Amino acid sequence: MKKSTQAGPGFLWSPGVRLMGNVSFPTKALIVSLVFLLPIALLGYFFVSAQNDQIAFSAKERLGVAALQRVEPIATGVLKIRNATRAILGGFDGVSKFEAAKTETDAALNGFDKYLSESGDPLALKSEFGKLRDAWATAVKARNGVDESGRTVFGPLAASLDKLVGSIGDESNLALDPDIDSYYMFSTLYGLSSMSENLGQLWGWGTYALAMNQTTKKELDQKDLMRYAVWSAGVKSSLTTSKDYLDKVFAYNPSLKAKIDLTVMDDVRTFHDMAKDVQVLAKGSDSAAQFYGKGEKAVMKLQSFYD
Repeated sequence: MKKSTQAGPGFLWSPGVRLMGNVSFPTKALIVSLVFLLPIALLGYFFVSAQNDQIAFSAKERLGVAALQRVEPIATGVLKIRNATRAILGGFDGVSKFEAAKTETDAALNGFDKYLSESGDPLALKSEFGKLRDAWATAVKARNGVDESGRTVFGPLAASLDKLVGSIGDESNLALDPDIDSYYMFSTLYGLSSMSENLGQLWGWGTYALAMNQTTKKELDQKDLMRYAVWSAGVKSSLTTSKDYLDKVFAYNPSLKAKIDLTVMDDVRTFHDMAKDVQVLAKGSDSAAQFYGKGEKAVMKLQSFYD
């Protein structure tokens, strides 16, 4: 007859149980304690690991903010030189403004180059920045920013600048931040580049149209009128989108509202209301110089949002 392995009704002895029977009580207590401590230790490890990842993520975001602040003077210089060029083509006396903007942009590019060298280029922006410098070198070869066909040469430069801003967002995690306020704040800042572009076109082309009308009585042709209308619609759309994004930012983080100068958007809206219809603008009382000054003030105020 087989020997029973049962110690009592319903209880089956296993080799592990028999082994534990030979272990002293202090050792058993230690083993049981370790069994309970293991999940706690694992939770602690994963918590610390997650915190370290978040710290590294935030550190990259700060690098992105610093890079954006150093790109802003380049963008400002490009806007100034591009719109001085357009205004000059209409007969506006803007050569001195063109030269000043050229000097300003050169200094801003050198400043960003120095930043990359001193910081070690932690966001790997050197390649994209090199393309921007090449585009600038090509653009400034043209006298007063105009090619042999009489067209402005700064389109490729603006496109290259936009790519650099996009790279900063991608490489710094600013474009990937899952926090609602950070995500929509970056989306607002990135959208400002489009708003600045369109607002700048109203500034430059509005001055061009006024100067041309006041000196030769000529008006924009149908093609340019349509382009102007598209830029105007772009500013209006950007204002609406920016307001929606900022409302989401403030709903999630109300304390940020006091830290942001919202009068910037009011100034943009005021200038847009004046400049949105170039045909109405041409019949107004402003001279080309007066309009140029108002446009410069609005666009520069918008650029200050990055600060």
